[in-house]
Amino acid sequence: LDKIGQLNATEVDYDFLTILLSDLASRGTRYEVASAQQESDVEAPAFTGNPLSGTAGSAEDVRLTDRDVILLRNDSGIHIEGRGGGHYATQFKVNLGDVTFPFVRGYAWADIAIGSSSIRFITTHLESHSANLARAQADELLNGPGGNPDLSTVIVCDCNSNPASPAARTPLPIGSGAAYRLLTKDRGFTDLWLQQPGRTDRGSTATLGEFVNDKTPHFGRRIDLVLARPAPPVEITASRAELTGNELQDRDPATGLWPSDHAGVVVRLQVRPQ
Repeated sequence: LDKIGQLNATEVDYDFLTILLSDLASRGTRYEVASAQQESDVEAPAFTGNPLSGTAGSAEDVRLTDRDVILLRNDSGIHIEGRGGGHYATQFKVNLGDVTFPFVRGYAWADIAIGSSSIRFITTHLESHSANLARAQADELLNGPGGNPDLSTVIVCDCNSNPASPAARTPLPIGSGAAYRLLTKDRGFTDLWLQQPGRTDRGSTATLGEFVNDKTPHFGRRIDLVLARPAPPVEITASRAELTGNELQDRDPATGLWPSDHAGVVVRLQVRPQ
């Protein structure tokens, strides 16, 4: 147990940012990292077998490093004026042996110029294991880089907060809409998914199994959101919004696995002076 939690693993098996950038480039679309913030960096014993085949495998020392990243397409014509990131003081903690592992979450932001308009773009992933912690983290964000009402701001997030969940329950259930209501009803951010006229689908993105081998789609909660709060004279609207990776044909033909345990949300923004 004296070695649990020591960050000394150095062999990288998967760097998902590198893989993503390489795959995009292979399709003729090149992106650069506009802002990146490292979050949790934890190391602990783990079984590395294949749960899909029922094998436990051997116990190994595994390190996981999590990041929030904003990518910018090279030919977008968007100018980066500033960038940064940070961690939330509110954290979910797990005890293993005599070691406490804080699961660090945070955000990355970039200030961008689109024509004559300036916008702060923020990406974040709020806590999934506690709605109270998720709401507290949203409050930190709104008292930090997302708090300036005079700066047009867009927040994209796995908010782990379902707009459809009941408003008043104690204690707050996991996935409660408390963080969502704080961001929208209390602090004035618009849910851009709801701007689409005539939409018939709910926009649900979550509840696939963690092994992503579901035989049928199971998307029961809308927790991946694009929110905007424009500051006059800027106007921000959604001209198009759709989900990706949520259809049976999106699964890998060789393995039958889904691209992710969440569907992706694609929103095309129109930014213009009023």
